[in-house]
Amino acid sequence: MNRTPDQTFTAVQLRNQAELLCSVFFGSPVSTIQGQHGDIALFSAGTLVGYMTVQHRKTRAYLFRTGEGDGSEKVAGVYPSVTLLVEARSKGNVRKLFRLVHYLRRKKVPLQELPDMFFCRFHALLASRNMSNQEINSLVLKCRTIGDFSL
Repeated sequence: MNRTPDQTFTAVQLRNQAELLCSVFFGSPVSTIQGQHGDIALFSAGTLVGYMTVQHRKTRAYLFRTGEGDGSEKVAGVYPSVTLLVEARSKGNVRKLFRLVHYLRRKKVPLQELPDMFFCRFHALLASRNMSNQEINSLVLKCRTIGDFSL
């Protein structure tokens, strides 16, 4: 890994143990290094990262963008703070987030290039108890056709 002196990375803890699983489901690290508790994936600034943790049957998934400096949100296992775009705290919402990422990849939508507002809108839909596939499809269609999130 070639690194300039002023280049910073976001470190994401990876674990594969019975009591704690931490993995990246979206995003490509610049490199992976060995840490005290397992591998650590390093991401460059501005990278969109999907991160999942499973501990004591609690599954959580996060979609965040790494930053040049400290972001506004702390995510366990991630340093420094990042711009948190989506946080899924139930198995159902984790499934919906995975389904969205899978759908966008299958349709060849470059997730990295989507504006943060797209994910903020998706997170708002995720928070509603009755989020439908039609609402997700409408959001994706709106993004792909006009790219306008000003409403």
